[in-house]
Amino acid sequence: MIQRKQTIFLLIALIINILLFFFPFCEFAINKTEIYKITAFGIASITDNTIITNLYPLLILLIIIVFINIVTIFLFKKRILQIRLNILNIILNIGLIAMFFFFMHKATTDTQAIISYKISIIIPLISIILYFLAIKFIRSDENLLRSLDRIR
Repeated sequence: MIQRKQTIFLLIALIINILLFFFPFCEFAINKTEIYKITAFGIASITDNTIITNLYPLLILLIIIVFINIVTIFLFKKRILQIRLNILNIILNIGLIAMFFFFMHKATTDTQAIISYKISIIIPLISIILYFLAIKFIRSDENLLRSLDRIR
């Protein structure tokens, strides 16, 4: 049901998580001549856009986050399950952030590279906030329905 506030928050989180497939997390330069970017698909060269190293765990985790988000949107009648899936998505987004920093640290410590972060690095944090807001409104709906059941 699109008119619910939590569905709007979940849709926004879905859209910005899908954007992570298209934008790089950061760029790093080695010897100021070779410039690489870390995306969801791997570490790629900026000049010819060839992927040097695949980051399959990052890609798989991002696909799982998007899939769970889509499922959560359509489970609007099962509010408790919706809350649990949102909590799972929050945990997976924290894992996404940790995994990104692990891969970034691994790629840059071996090469002594200079790192330039992109705006897409904060997208998982924004989606975590949106999941918290969705949980808040799902709980308020659940509390409202329970209070209506007590009145009957």
